[in-house]
Amino acid sequence: AVGFIKPHLPFVAPKKYWDLYDPDKIKIPARKNPDGMPDFSLANFGELRKYHNIPADGYLDDETSRNLIHGYYAAVSMIDAQIGKLLDALDQNGLTENTIVVLWGDHGFKIGEYGNWCKHSNIELDTNVPLLIAAPGIKKGVKTTSLAELVDIYPTLCDLAGVDKPKHLEGQSLLPVLKDKDAIVNKVAISQYPRGKKLGYDQKQELMGYAICTDRYRYIRWQKYENPTEVIARELYDLKKGRVASQNLAVMPRYKKELAQLDQLMNEELGKYRILKPSKTVAE
Repeated sequence: AVGFIKPHLPFVAPKKYWDLYDPDKIKIPARKNPDGMPDFSLANFGELRKYHNIPADGYLDDETSRNLIHGYYAAVSMIDAQIGKLLDALDQNGLTENTIVVLWGDHGFKIGEYGNWCKHSNIELDTNVPLLIAAPGIKKGVKTTSLAELVDIYPTLCDLAGVDKPKHLEGQSLLPVLKDKDAIVNKVAISQYPRGKKLGYDQKQELMGYAICTDRYRYIRWQKYENPTEVIARELYDLKKGRVASQNLAVMPRYKKELAQLDQLMNEELGKYRILKPSKTVAE
């Protein structure tokens, strides 16, 4: 496995990658939350707040925002070049036709959308990641909108390598999708992220946010951590209108039917997993 830390804070990259982009052409996203979004849905991007010249609260100014976006672009291009070197090495050593390559990100990232930064939420920008798979016998350049989760990578590799899948795996093999871009192996993709005063393993979370993504909607349900039946808020966003939402549809009465259907679907999916709370015992 090859792990690339970038693009990740701090956005450090050689000058040649910064020079690929004209800062004057970088647009600053609108600093506005979707109408009806709960106040606690997005974090205060504390990860970024720790850096020099970043205010402790509030929006970032245009100059700072543009410089950060520029740095993010540069870091992405730097990693793109490193991946190219890796693929070239496979070619040069005659390994390409006998190698499975999987490229993905561990999380999404906001670069100024809603006036917000970093991750730490359940929205599309923070949970949706790129996933590219190249393998012998798989047609090149094919794109799909079929839903996938990162837990699907392990069983997919097992199938591609021709080895048995361990029975404990919770993911689904994406091999059917690699063979037919219209195939469906997941009805939804699930994610979760808490919101509370403290996030340590020994602390009770105030809220837990569960999210499911379908081929049309992203639905988020905020529940009391210690009393999951107590729902505090709901969010519903139409993905066909883009990844940057403008309206929380869950507060609109005409989406009552969709909310009921998604609630049932979420309950069915969450019911498949064992819910384990972290142990408060610290190992010696």
